[in-house]
Amino acid sequence: MTMKLYTPLPKYIKDMTSEELTAAFPSSCKQSHLMRSIIMNEKQFSPVNYDRTLRGMWYSVVKPTLDKLGLLTEKDNTEEALTRWDAELSRYTADLVRRGLLTYKDLHIVDQSRQRSNPSNSYSIVDLKTYGYQVGVSAYPNIIISTEKDTVYSIIKNLANLFGCSCISGKGQNSLGAMEDLLRNMGSNYDDIYILTLTDYDPSGYYIADTFKNQVEDLKSALGITAVVHIERIGITPDQLTTVEVEQNKYTPKPTNLDKWLNVTGGINGEPKGLELDALAPDRIRQIFVTSIRKYIDPDVYKKIIKSSYIRRVALEALGPSLDCIITGIVQELENSVEVLDFDITDLALRGYNSLPIRKLCDGSNDDIIKDKALSYLVN
Repeated sequence: MTMKLYTPLPKYIKDMTSEELTAAFPSSCKQSHLMRSIIMNEKQFSPVNYDRTLRGMWYSVVKPTLDKLGLLTEKDNTEEALTRWDAELSRYTADLVRRGLLTYKDLHIVDQSRQRSNPSNSYSIVDLKTYGYQVGVSAYPNIIISTEKDTVYSIIKNLANLFGCSCISGKGQNSLGAMEDLLRNMGSNYDDIYILTLTDYDPSGYYIADTFKNQVEDLKSALGITAVVHIERIGITPDQLTTVEVEQNKYTPKPTNLDKWLNVTGGINGEPKGLELDALAPDRIRQIFVTSIRKYIDPDVYKKIIKSSYIRRVALEALGPSLDCIITGIVQELENSVEVLDFDITDLALRGYNSLPIRKLCDGSNDDIIKDKALSYLVN
């Protein structure tokens, strides 16, 4: 029964040539059989060891395979067709899961379109500057690292946090509002704004890089910004990938502006082929951004913060056990003297609270006693 559902292959499907794929899946092969075969091959041979979405799997595996088989048409490059293929991939994956042949974890698939969480104890810090230490800095808000793909945003967000840069994802007019918000929070005290953008290697992605610059130029007057805007498209390009990676991931872009783009870029070895950003592994995307951002940052900016934060961390670690012991003792001694006000937790929910408003739920009459008790340990 299982053998009829899909065709087991001798190696990773992305390593197979068009001829090998055609021999394995002749024109008489049903779409359902082909899709199941691709999915099961991904379970068996995929080198992926990071979480991704089904759409990421579509771009990195399914789309290049269908393209090699000549099964994609111009219509398959539209957003409507992509949504349809997403649904097909989701349906066949779910079918194999229900049959017990694989799990989403086997494919490293995480559904980011559905939010979920499990409860856990949460804590609030009275003063983060006092009881914490700095691990990040807003050193370069005028450097914007950007991408057209929302699926890549989590990667560039982590990089932006580390380097202290701004970041944004999006394309077209729908992202203009997001850019305004980004610039407004950035401030206007900069002589230059640098935009590093990573997009698909195809006609659409190649020219959309200028969209981010145009958005900043359009918003400068309204926001009182006088900075000179610089744009650098940092990738992707075929030379940033190995020959094997290019062969595994190349695909045929939609024909709009294809000839113009091919004349400018040369495509891939003269062929009208492109590369999808979503097909790259996260470490490859990080590598491209990090290589490009080096010339814009000064490592010494971070050293002063590192020194002071290191000292604070060691000091806090030394004080931690003593403070914990003191506070635990105070809680045990005074817990019965604290009055909790009458409250209805369902009312708190209706009022929009997502955590217990501790300060508002106690009468506060014992605050001075608690403070004096705590300070007495410092005196002694």
